[in-house]
Amino acid sequence: MISNEKGASEWENIGFVQEHWNRNSLKNYSFVDKDNLSCAVKYRLKQIDADGQFEYSKIVEVEIGVLKEFKLSQNYPNTFNPTTVIKYSIPAVEKQYLASQQVTLKIYDALGREVATLVNKKQAPGKLFRTI
Repeated sequence: MISNEKGASEWENIGFVQEHWNRNSLKNYSFVDKDNLSCAVKYRLKQIDADGQFEYSKIVEVEIGVLKEFKLSQNYPNTFNPTTVIKYSIPAVEKQYLASQQVTLKIYDALGREVATLVNKKQAPGKLFRTI
């Protein structure tokens, strides 16, 4: 059984991998945690024996693509098309990897006048985009 930490002492079961009961040879197991795409996560394994006894592995912390800085990318396609896509990234706050932050994304003209507000809300860390 694979679990990850959801709080200071709270663990959540996130998957199960069936054991190969033939213990005469080395076995490799794998599991993909698709729900944690951008954060730091602590994992532990629970090995359950055939008689029901179990044992936990050591806790392993994995940092999965945690963004370290705000980033605003060049829009595409170029401005002569009727629509454009603006990509931006919101970093994770130290020790609060899933905490939402207030994000404001505004468009200004060449004279510095505000033309539009594209985003003005709390958003979780990650890579985002806005089509206009």
